Amino acid sequence: MDDGLERLCAQLRAGLAARRESIAQEIARHPRPITACDVHFNRLLEERARLAEALERFDELVALVTTA
Repeated sequence: MDDGLERLCAQLRAGLAARRESIAQEIARHPRPITACDVHFNRLLEERARLAEALERFDELVALVTTA
């Protein structure tokens, strides 16, 4: 993989990981939710799950590109 693409991949992954960490911190600071009633908390959990999936897919893509 060329240096420019490698840097771009590193930047993209760092951005996704930073957002995931930001959400994890917000979840940790969030007051205890009332089950199924806290829409904001539920959205944070959903976004955290989406980011985890995106990071996994991104890592798989980078692995494919670097082995090709």
